[in-house]
Amino acid sequence: MKLSTTIIPSFLAASLLLSFTGCGGGNSTTPTTTITNTTTSDTTSSSTSTSTKETLSGEITADKTLTADKVWLLTGLVAVKNGATLTIEPGTTVIGKAGTGANTSYLVVDAGSKINAAGTAAKPIIFTSETSYDGGADAWGQWGGLTIIGNAGNAQVDPYEVNPAFVAGTSNMADNSGVLTYVKILNSGITMEENKEINGLSLVGVGSGTTVDNITVDLSDDDGIEIWGGTVNLSNVTISRCSDDHFDIDDGFSGKVTNLNLNVTTGNAGIEMSGETAATFDGFNIAVSNSAKEGGIYFKKAGIGGHFKNGIITYDTTTNGYGAIHSSENNNATNTSFTNVTLKGSNADKFTGDSAASIEASFDAGLKNIKYVENLSGEITADRTLTADKIWVINGLVAVKNSATLTIEAGTTILGKAGTGANTAYMVVDKNSKIMAAGTADKHIVFTSEIAYDSGVSAVGQWGGLTIIGNAGNAQVDPYEVNPLFVAGSSDMADNSGVLQYVDILNSGITMEENKEINGLSMVGVGSGTTVENITVNKSDDDCVEIWGGSVNLTNVTLSECTDDHFDIDDGYNGTVKNLSVVGTIGNAGIEMSGETAATFDGFNITMIKSAKEGGIYFKKAGIGGHFTNGTVTYNVATNGYGAIHSAETYSAANTSFTNVTLNGTNTSKFTGDSATGLESTFDSGTGNIKTVTKETLSGEITADKTLTADKVWLLTGLVAVKNGATLTIEPGTTVIGKAGTGANTSYLVVDAGSKINAAGTAAKPIIFTSETAYDGGADAWGQWGGLTIIGNAGNAQVDPYEVNPAFVAGTSNMADNSGVLTYVKILNSGITMEENKEINGLSLVGVGSGTTVDNITVDLSDDDGIEIWGGTVNLSNVTISRCSDDHFDIDDGFSGKVTNLNLNVTTGNAGIEMSGETAATFDGFNIAVSNSAKEGGIYFKKAGIGGHFKNGIITYDTTTNGYGAIHSSENNNATNTSFTNVTLKGSNTDKFTGDSAASIEASFDAGTNNIK
Repeated sequence: MKLSTTIIPSFLAASLLLSFTGCGGGNSTTPTTTITNTTTSDTTSSSTSTSTKETLSGEITADKTLTADKVWLLTGLVAVKNGATLTIEPGTTVIGKAGTGANTSYLVVDAGSKINAAGTAAKPIIFTSETSYDGGADAWGQWGGLTIIGNAGNAQVDPYEVNPAFVAGTSNMADNSGVLTYVKILNSGITMEENKEINGLSLVGVGSGTTVDNITVDLSDDDGIEIWGGTVNLSNVTISRCSDDHFDIDDGFSGKVTNLNLNVTTGNAGIEMSGETAATFDGFNIAVSNSAKEGGIYFKKAGIGGHFKNGIITYDTTTNGYGAIHSSENNNATNTSFTNVTLKGSNADKFTGDSAASIEASFDAGLKNIKYVENLSGEITADRTLTADKIWVINGLVAVKNSATLTIEAGTTILGKAGTGANTAYMVVDKNSKIMAAGTADKHIVFTSEIAYDSGVSAVGQWGGLTIIGNAGNAQVDPYEVNPLFVAGSSDMADNSGVLQYVDILNSGITMEENKEINGLSMVGVGSGTTVENITVNKSDDDCVEIWGGSVNLTNVTLSECTDDHFDIDDGYNGTVKNLSVVGTIGNAGIEMSGETAATFDGFNITMIKSAKEGGIYFKKAGIGGHFTNGTVTYNVATNGYGAIHSAETYSAANTSFTNVTLNGTNTSKFTGDSATGLESTFDSGTGNIKTVTKETLSGEITADKTLTADKVWLLTGLVAVKNGATLTIEPGTTVIGKAGTGANTSYLVVDAGSKINAAGTAAKPIIFTSETAYDGGADAWGQWGGLTIIGNAGNAQVDPYEVNPAFVAGTSNMADNSGVLTYVKILNSGITMEENKEINGLSLVGVGSGTTVDNITVDLSDDDGIEIWGGTVNLSNVTISRCSDDHFDIDDGFSGKVTNLNLNVTTGNAGIEMSGETAATFDGFNIAVSNSAKEGGIYFKKAGIGGHFKNGIITYDTTTNGYGAIHSSENNNATNTSFTNVTLKGSNTDKFTGDSAASIEASFDAGTNNIK
């Protein structure tokens, strides 16, 4: 027969172009019929394609593989039973024969059997209809669907409604029914009879051992996915065009659904819930543009709860009595929560139905929830406040004029609508008007794009940006280049245009026409009375920040991923910029200066990893000066004719200075361009400047005093040991890097007992230990080198020789032993496992005494513990640890020191604090945030006899329920030596105390003062 290739569905095109021969082979079904298609040809081409359909019907009672070299045709009910495993190769297509009632084609995997359908992104497994496969139009209801029955049911779960011969077991909540990854289910859904519908994917009592990930269901003539009971978790699920609900859960389903995307243009609810159900949805985007009823989320019956995190419901359906969240009967308020959920869309009904008030109260009680979206357009000519309980959408130009003040509450989000040219969304605060955008450290004000907010896809150029016009211009300052209706005044250098504090500007930057670009943040003639501090600009499709004239000062500015310059000043700008951080992975200059400009930069860190041109600092035109103090330019750009400091034309030598500035990086060009010689001379005449950084190798033993100077980068190769009473001094601002290697080739530094390390960095010039890989421009990652280990003389009987290298043994002679100084030290990309139970941590302290100073330490990305301490009495203060693969802070073997101001951000790995050995340290001031952890909790009493004293701290425990509470224990703790004072346990995970000593530790907690749990 003749088929037109233009009507073959796109996802089948590749398989239809392949030539298949033969009738199969391998395992057989009972019964199985082989059908060979007529060859299909295209008379306009010499190509010919053949394919083989092999029929599946009846029962599969032995293991069977569906290979990708055939198309497999379901005819009627096909049931995988008797413990058989059905394996489906990546790239396989399974099609269902048309039919209804007893002739409906559908696949059931029975309890005790498995399906292993592990597709890939490049080779998804596709279930569709024979009708569509043969070139017919896509439509729902062309075949049945896929059903899996498991052994994780409960008393609520009935036999499978479509075919009661299939009954879920109740024996194993962790039951494994196999794997579904990268599976598409298309054109499905059949109603066998009333209330007996086959969905695209049905899961009945399926256990948490089953993997369900990257699932697409499109066009189902009932639900896209329906789940009855069970504990299975699902991730990366996309569902669209279903005639009933898109995601339906019933009968006590208690799994977790991560990254759920529902595009509801047909049918009823986005998510429908019935039965005593309280599943968790973490990461969801529900877009409802047409729905007959039931809303974005539907609490269908009494007793239903649910936990909803990090999601958006865009509810654009016409008013029909159903809100974005609808309910029937009374929900379970105790078991309902919302965190970081936004309700938006044209339909103003947010909560409707019997439990509307209760659910809205739960929504309002949650953190970072927003239930209103309001558009901004045109002119704002009277004082106005943008409140944090709404999302505000900029549509086109929004101009604050006529001396109006625009106040933006802390925690508010402002979105820019997509558009270019006259439709570009951007905000201008005109002269004499003000913006009062005073965010806080924990409640930033965020300007971003509607695209990024809705989809999570961040990119430059998704909206315009924020522009402020002031009255501190000068003769050089022209009307605003993007829109010349806005003209800076020149009457008041101390003019006050308001406040920008803790403001993030993301995904911005639009070119209106050539040389008329909207930047992330533009300031035209803005005066020194304006407050601008703690500003982040990321992803701008021109400059991150550009300033024309004016005298405004900026503090704590972080800029990255801008396509032109990161910080651009023009036209006589003469303010001061403090604590500027630039990471240039795209675009041009770090700082560009033009016009008769001589601003002051005090405290800056410019890291250029990639740059098309112009260097770290660019003196762009004649007459430019600038004062640069306490900064570093790390120039790792490939040689391109531009140095770390580049110039065009003749700079103003009289108005240029450098003090305490370091130029380093892999690119050896430091000064280039027309004024290279003059700028280098000015640099050399300044105080504390360093311009030459070369790598110098360290290996073997250091047995005499040695200083690592900041004018070099020091490369650890293999084990470097400081021994024989030697002192290793490391100057502030020095970088020490570890060569890649494992086993005997692992690079790590050990300071032996009796020797010292004096690494006294400063806030402006921290000492950095990192990997050569990361230093040379590679991606940051744990495990790229070993770490830093200090051995002292304050050990005890519990302390063994250093586990990684037993040649190093702590002494026990002096509890006040002094192993030196570590202040303002960062240890990055560390952690190597030498062999099992022999791991190098970021920082290891073995029997280190209280005479040692350890203060302002950062450990990030360690492939074991961030810091581990065996015995000793050393005190630590101002410690920040994040992204470790095991524990973040681990103490053992009787460590009895004090830890002050400990900050742990546990997004990977195990415990926040782990304690073993007869240990009773004191932690005074701590903040442990656990948002993802495999096990062990925020604080872990690991073995018997452990105590600890915890004061003035918070544990925010937001990990999923996993049997480990905020404070977990194994064996019996030392209750006499355990205390809590002014400690708060908070977070979404309600397990506070777990493990063998849960009751004892909770009793100590309750007996303390000002503790909250």
